[in-house]
Amino acid sequence: MGRPPTWKERKAALAAESEKISKRIAGGDDFPEAGRVWRAIAKQRPSQPYVTGMAALNLPVPGRTAPDWHSSVLVNQADWTWSGELLMDTAHLIGMSGVYDATNALRQFAPGTPDGTLAASYERALFDLLYHFAVIDEPVPNIQAKDIDHEVDFKEVIYWIETCEMIPDDRKAVMLAWLEVGDC
Repeated sequence: MGRPPTWKERKAALAAESEKISKRIAGGDDFPEAGRVWRAIAKQRPSQPYVTGMAALNLPVPGRTAPDWHSSVLVNQADWTWSGELLMDTAHLIGMSGVYDATNALRQFAPGTPDGTLAASYERALFDLLYHFAVIDEPVPNIQAKDIDHEVDFKEVIYWIETCEMIPDDRKAVMLAWLEVGDC
C-alpha cells in the first residue's frame, strides 16, 4: 500500500480533472449544445475564480449566520477553496449566480485580500460542493444537510439543480438526495 495523497496532490488531481471535464464540454464533441452554452457563459464570466465550498460556508455575510463553524479556514488564504481548483468550476452550469464581491468579509480574516475577490453565497457554495462530489461519485465530506439547513436556502439550490439541463439526471438525483431533510 502506498501513502495517501497529500492535500496538494489531491488538489492538483482535482484541478486536472475539472480542466479535463471543462475542455470536453467546451470542445462540444461529446455535448455539442452544452459546448455552445459553455462557451457563451465563459465569455460573460469574470476571469478570476471565486472562493467556494467550506471556505464560503464559513464566511460571515451581513444579516446572516455562517452555516458552518470552522472560520479558522479563512485565516490562511492557502486554505481557501477556489472554484475550478479544489472543486470543479460550475460557471458552465449556472453562470455566476450566487457569486458576489466578498473582499471586505475576507479581509476580516486575511487583511491582504485583493480588491474584487469574489465568493460564493452559502447556496452557491453548497451547489458547488454537491455538484463536485456527485460528479466524482463520493459523499460530501464533513457536512450534513441538517447541519446547515438553518441558514442555507435549500429551495434556491434545488431550483438550480432541477433547472440545469446540463446535469445528468442520475447526478441530479444524488445532489437532491443529499438535501432531503424533510420540508425545505
